[in-house]
Amino acid sequence: MILIRWSFLPTVQSVYMSRTRNNLKTCMGAELEREREARQNIEARFEQFQQECEKERADQDAWRKNMEEMVKNIGKK
Repeated sequence: MILIRWSFLPTVQSVYMSRTRNNLKTCMGAELEREREARQNIEARFEQFQQECEKERADQDAWRKNMEEMVKNIGKK
């Protein structure tokens, strides 16, 4: 049986706490990076969605204008 002197316990505990802190920092850093990437992905998809909506609105406006012109021309004939 190996006996550990009490004087060594704080050192062992401090090493353990230091490793635990480093592991937590690493895990938190990785989690923050994943969240940042997810946020950027969401922002990019939202930007793409807005652009698609604007294009669709422009296409509908052009179609409506063409239809109005056709109706005007039918009435003139």
